[in-house]
Amino acid sequence: MMYSYLFRDCTFPVGSADERGYRDRPFSRQNRCFGSLKWWSVLLVLVCWSLSSPAQAQRLSTLFDFLRPPITPCGLLQGSDGNFYGGSSYGGSRNYGTVYRLTPDGQLTTLVNFNGNNGAYSSSELIQAGDGNFYGTTSSGGSADKGTVFRLTPGGQLTTLVNFKGSNGADPNAGVVQGSDGNFYGTTLRGGSADEGTVFRLTPDGQLTTLVSFTGSNGRRPRTELVQGSDGNFYGPTNYGGTDDDGTVFRITPEGGLTTLVNFNRSNGRDANAALVQGSDGNFYGTTTNGGTTDDGTIFRLTPDGEFTTLVNFNRSNGGEPRAGLVQGSDGNFYGVTRFGGIDDKGTAFRVTPDGQLTSLLSFNGSNGVDPQCDLIQAKDGNLYGTTVGGGAADTGTMFRLTPDGQLTTLSQFNKRSGQTPFATLVQSRDGNFYGTTYYGGTADKGTVFRITPEGKLSTLFDFKGSNGAHPDSGVVQGSDGSFYGTTYYGGTASKGTVFRLTRNGKFTTLVNFDGSNGAYPYAGLVQGSDGNFYGTASEGGSADGGTMFRVTSDGQLTTLVNFNFDNGGQPKGTLIQASDGNFYGTTFYGGGASGTGTVFRVTPNGQLTTLLSFKSSKGAYPYAGLVQGSDGNFYGTTSQGGSSDGGTLYRVTPDGQLTVLVNFNGSNGYRAYAGLVQGSDGNFYGTTSYGGTADSGTVFQVTPEGKLTTLVNFNSANGAQPTGGLVQGSDGSFYGTTSAYGRKGSGTIFKLSVP
Repeated sequence: MMYSYLFRDCTFPVGSADERGYRDRPFSRQNRCFGSLKWWSVLLVLVCWSLSSPAQAQRLSTLFDFLRPPITPCGLLQGSDGNFYGGSSYGGSRNYGTVYRLTPDGQLTTLVNFNGNNGAYSSSELIQAGDGNFYGTTSSGGSADKGTVFRLTPGGQLTTLVNFKGSNGADPNAGVVQGSDGNFYGTTLRGGSADEGTVFRLTPDGQLTTLVSFTGSNGRRPRTELVQGSDGNFYGPTNYGGTDDDGTVFRITPEGGLTTLVNFNRSNGRDANAALVQGSDGNFYGTTTNGGTTDDGTIFRLTPDGEFTTLVNFNRSNGGEPRAGLVQGSDGNFYGVTRFGGIDDKGTAFRVTPDGQLTSLLSFNGSNGVDPQCDLIQAKDGNLYGTTVGGGAADTGTMFRLTPDGQLTTLSQFNKRSGQTPFATLVQSRDGNFYGTTYYGGTADKGTVFRITPEGKLSTLFDFKGSNGAHPDSGVVQGSDGSFYGTTYYGGTASKGTVFRLTRNGKFTTLVNFDGSNGAYPYAGLVQGSDGNFYGTASEGGSADGGTMFRVTSDGQLTTLVNFNFDNGGQPKGTLIQASDGNFYGTTFYGGGASGTGTVFRVTPNGQLTTLLSFKSSKGAYPYAGLVQGSDGNFYGTTSQGGSSDGGTLYRVTPDGQLTVLVNFNGSNGYRAYAGLVQGSDGNFYGTTSYGGTADSGTVFQVTPEGKLTTLVNFNSANGAQPTGGLVQGSDGSFYGTTSAYGRKGSGTIFKLSVP
């Protein structure tokens, strides 16, 4: 059985060189990955029943699904209902892209979540056909994972018309156009007889005919939609091929007769990535992404018989590298966008006359969008509408309205307002509600603090912006003053994390900015000591850069109590507890002894450190989680690795450091326990593993103080996956927790588990 090792944003096969190398070197900000999570196809259900034995059943309810919205939107169409429709390459419940509807006032609705089987990565423009339905393509997915053509009703009913399989085309990067004969015409980037792309015809009922297989000499790798000229023929460019392999422009009859009209040669342009538009004068107008005098792209005019004229050479100051085509406005001029160039080199919007007079209308600056790659459209109100694939508050793209004279209005920012990816354990407040954090999402995509009722109503209380903190790894604790206290892993004045306070009425205060000398990158949360102060750890920084243990007052006065130096432990990641003897107990992920695989320690309130034990791999290694003190006075915890199967352990340690391994995780009973335990009212301990179980998506388990383990829930992606936070027992006796991934909407869940 193959398992994956998820370290927040890094997914490695367990036992691979990548995973071993990542695990075995000291953890630091530089080797903490921030790439894309690796998502897998899943089943669709909302509520799962998990049976641990025929005699005992536990009911798992999903209270909230965190949403992954459209990301990298491209290509707008104004439908007959006045709304705008488009696709996104990423986002949605499986991160395979979406089709969305946006009202003119900015109300966003996701109509389709692509899941791989029905397609993936829809970045092409839609068309609304004569039957009122929308037609488009996905560049991947489908039965052969080589892309699809689909039909979508205005109400969101998706029908796959074509599954490309290679011989009939593959990887369409462009949408389709409906010809005057009622059929649909389009291109594929690859596939066909030479695997260099095709032109195809598709009947409304899904009958596909390959009209042309490109071979290189006649062009190759077409990326754009076709346009039907007034003569009934179709026109389009190829990205490569032709005499100089810089691309071509071709004409093709509805029966498949191909004529090459232009061979690009760098000086007149290259890399034509956008469809042509036929102007009111009968000529065709288009762009090349590169080539021209400074290799920053061009605008050109082409007569139907092949006479070619370069109208504009982009030079970065006036724009650069347009991937989008042109639209002719009602004033007779053409409008478009460039990916780069302008004042901040983040793209421009421009107007160009039919004879080549260029006017820059707008320079994108990041906050209003960056990297516009898709065509503008002129709507019924006379304004121009478009999208950027980046920028905006969350750097996930925007939709904008642009007047013909260059006045910009941002209509929608494709962000994660409700939060995404809850890693941390929840806490139940005195008001009966649960409070927690998300690592991503919010208006700046840097995480949130949220409240959720026992019935599942979620409210976002705070959005991290970066300067005030970013990406909280841990949850919050409610202080005796009623306010919530916590840490963020990043952000603050030095971008090395913060300690914050959030009052019940929403007033936020940054109490500590970590700068390295006083600690850095706090992974763990806080605990309030009996003296009213808060105690916590930073995973790095301090005098030996092995992390620190600190005390902070409610008004932000920080005192460093311990500097970890790897001999006495290193990089603490688990939240501390104050035990019945008044001392604080915790774990370090590294350090201690020859093996360097972590420690359990005790610290007095004035900072006297005692290492109680150093882990050895056979009995556990690399503990992420802190400890819980059981009713018997002993401490219980988990390790993420080590043990007989190297899947982690569950252990008991006495106050004087005597270790007993109670459970060896082996995959079938769970794998990689990143979270700590909670002792239930029945005296048993409850926790989670991030992997393992029947679907390798993690488990919830119960274990007796003697070590008898019962799996209560096997996560299966549909009901969530990869729980990295622990559980909390609510006042109703149920257990509440989070999963960091999947669920019905793709970005994690909050769940309730009722145990008889």
